[in-house]
Amino acid sequence: MKCQNRNGNIRFVRPLAEFDSFHKQLIHSFKYSGIVQVGKFFGEKIGNLIIDEQHFADYDVFIPVPLHKNRHRERRYNQAEILARSASQTCNKPVLTDVVKRVKHTKSQTKLSPAERIKNVNGAFAVINSEKISQKNIILVDDVVTTGATTNEIAKMLSYNGAGKICVVCIAHPAPKESKNFGI
Repeated sequence: MKCQNRNGNIRFVRPLAEFDSFHKQLIHSFKYSGIVQVGKFFGEKIGNLIIDEQHFADYDVFIPVPLHKNRHRERRYNQAEILARSASQTCNKPVLTDVVKRVKHTKSQTKLSPAERIKNVNGAFAVINSEKISQKNIILVDDVVTTGATTNEIAKMLSYNGAGKICVVCIAHPAPKESKNFGI
């Protein structure tokens, strides 16, 4: 399942699965209960997806969605970085964690409407090492893409700073009927 993205900066979003109750439970155990093996498992699956699907052939690097330092301190790890590092080990594409920084501490997106999500992440990210992404094709990595507000905001910053093509991979996103107004 590959979703077209209506945002001009992202070519496509490629989830592994729908955000059903089974995947939601697994993702929550990974994200909130510290069961990082779940993330490593899904990261390996993402790496295999990158190897198996031809449309990833000309993508150069992974960039995980960064956490704000306060959220990172609470959680003790960045779930997107665990996914990206595990995928990297499987498909041998490098991970760049020193390119995008979350500069604004935002509210959790989970209970926000699509419009509130866009407003919440507006200006939340900055590119800090643009020379590392110049003309690079980038795979953004996140655990769940719902509205695409976060990844769209990052992609906008990456494009502005010289990145080539950008796509997104994630563990899950809502079923197509649920995501029709989400911009994915």
